[in-house]
Amino acid sequence: RFSHALLKSSYRDITKNQVSTLPATLSTQKSLGELSCASNKFTQITTSTFIRLESLFLLNLINNSIRIIEDNSFAELAMLGLLYLQDNPVTKVAQNAFVFTNRVKKKVQIFLDCSRFEVMPTTQSTTDLHCLSLTSVTSFITSKSAALTLALSGYFCSSISPRSASYNCTQCNVGTKSISHADSISKCVNCPPGGYYQDEPGRNYCKQCVTGTYVSPTTAPGRTAADCHVCPEGTNTNGYAEYRACYCLNNYYRLDRFGACYNCSSDLGKKCQNDIVSVAPGYWWSWEIWNDSTTTKSVGQEEEQQYIYFVKNLTNPGGSYSNFSVNFTETLPKIHQCLLNESCQGRKIGTSARIKSEDMCSIGYEGTLCSQCSDGYYSWFQR
Repeated sequence: RFSHALLKSSYRDITKNQVSTLPATLSTQKSLGELSCASNKFTQITTSTFIRLESLFLLNLINNSIRIIEDNSFAELAMLGLLYLQDNPVTKVAQNAFVFTNRVKKKVQIFLDCSRFEVMPTTQSTTDLHCLSLTSVTSFITSKSAALTLALSGYFCSSISPRSASYNCTQCNVGTKSISHADSISKCVNCPPGGYYQDEPGRNYCKQCVTGTYVSPTTAPGRTAADCHVCPEGTNTNGYAEYRACYCLNNYYRLDRFGACYNCSSDLGKKCQNDIVSVAPGYWWSWEIWNDSTTTKSVGQEEEQQYIYFVKNLTNPGGSYSNFSVNFTETLPKIHQCLLNESCQGRKIGTSARIKSEDMCSIGYEGTLCSQCSDGYYSWFQR
């Protein structure tokens, strides 16, 4: 963990702008104190890249495509105190890349991954080079403006104290990602079960499992690609799992978001689409199996409501589904064929309201198997 005397200075943020060179409007701002160029397309740092930014104290180059850093690339940055270079595929660093002239600040802290270096660069007594790795988690203290940028680059940042202008920022660990948060600038959250994992620290996203694989709730959060296992039987393994154990095959349904899918063709009267089982036209079912006259609650009413919650939850394709309704462990009601196909319209199982047997019937029909005429209707030749 590292601390620094933080300067009150002007701050510019050009994060995620797809730039590969410093815009002309910034290169002449000699009073600029903090600059974030994270998540852009810088590939090489030369002596001219930041030469005129003589007041620069903090420079954030996290998550670019920097491979080469030339001699004296930062030599003229006399005020530089913090240089973030991690998450770059740096392979060649010139011997004097981190040599500084006319130092005003006592120390410059440099953070980067040194694992690909062909030769380690020269460092001065005024330079602290912190070599990171894909498994190390770093933590340091910085200003609020810098913390806002680091929060977008896979860091959890929060104020040191209620009145402090300094923020403590820590890389999110493997299996997690950073998101914005009301109580702090950001926080780290687990990669969700389904088709996601993260095997590197300090990321603001989760990696996607290869097609046909997923991370189970018992394994999540996924920390390596090996945590992604083949999706269960009855699922479409040609697509990404997303927030479930892959989607069901056509004409299959499931009773567990992270479980197997079942063939709809094996049971008459079922119609399946988008992981959900429906009652086909010409068929009827009901949860209402009444108890004795001492109770007003029907057997199956509670199970029905549980299934309605499950279906509503399952039809939510994103990650905001409820963890309390990811499966249905009870038995679905038995489906019966109606005496007249036209009397039963079928019904998708699971709506915002409780389903009654009458809801299964076509207009003019009601009762068990929709075999009775509604008020104002009469039977005509068995119809």
